[in-house]
Amino acid sequence: MVETKDTERILEILENLSDEALSVNLLKEFSEKNKKFGKLLLNQDSTLSHAEWKNMCNEAKNEMDEFLAKIESYSL
Repeated sequence: MVETKDTERILEILENLSDEALSVNLLKEFSEKNKKFGKLLLNQDSTLSHAEWKNMCNEAKNEMDEFLAKIESYSL
């Protein structure tokens, strides 16, 4: 999950975008990715091995990091 300070920064960037449609779409995507990552971190699926779970968490974190970098690029 994304830390509160990072969430605040992302929301600030999105609020300042001149393209409202883009802002809304990015906010939806951010919300979906953050929800997916949070659910995965809290996953209690006993059918997953620790290695599988860890790999899935790493993939979700990388995906989130790439997306956050994309949003940060709009603040330049």
